Amino acid sequence: MAQEKSYKFLIVDDHRAILDGTLFVLRQEYPEAIAQTAKSAREALEWIECEQFDLVILDLSIPDTIGLVKTLISKREFDSCKT
Repeated sequence: MAQEKSYKFLIVDDHRAILDGTLFVLRQEYPEAIAQTAKSAREALEWIECEQFDLVILDLSIPDTIGLVKTLISKREFDSCKT
């Protein structure tokens, strides 16, 4: 039997109900997944600096999301470079 991949998710939203609801749905669909939540762009950046995620779900209306998106794009491009 093939082993199922364990995904890592980061959910970023400043509304607790959205975080909880999204987390609930992800856990229903991907019970083996590791999911983290952040209520601000700053908190999300802290997670991103020390972890690598397969999927980031981001509320674009929270403050400082432009910087977070730029960091995500830069990290993605840098991590895909081969030396």
